[in-house]
Amino acid sequence: MGAEIVRSGAISESGRIHDRVASIRRENNGIDLADYDRQLPHRFAVLPHELVFTTAFDVNFRGASYLDVDLDPNTRQSAYTLVNGRIGISNAEETLSLTVSVDNIMDTDALEYATDSILYPGGYVVMQEFQRNFAVQLRYAF
Repeated sequence: MGAEIVRSGAISESGRIHDRVASIRRENNGIDLADYDRQLPHRFAVLPHELVFTTAFDVNFRGASYLDVDLDPNTRQSAYTLVNGRIGISNAEETLSLTVSVDNIMDTDALEYATDSILYPGGYVVMQEFQRNFAVQLRYAF
């Protein structure tokens, strides 16, 4: 189960910033739950016109589960939540953009998979969720 909230804003020619929640989507069924606009205060008018700001915040909750088919208590993963975030700026035509993102903001330490080791009795083979990752993306389209 997961959800994504995408926010974006633009500066109009009058210098006012318009903020918009583009959508709240659920991962499995793609339902849009919210859509609204609002103006932000005029004090932001010093920024260049025709810029679009985008922020996104992802929350993914995973309940407790066994990571192996034999229900070994050593392979039980407790419930955890992964949180990701992005912030970006682009021109109105979206031909140039800069985005900064962080995956696993809370640096959650969790396993994706665990099974008994064939070579080492009493040992386990595991795959771990990615630790906190930072990324910067610069995109140019022509």
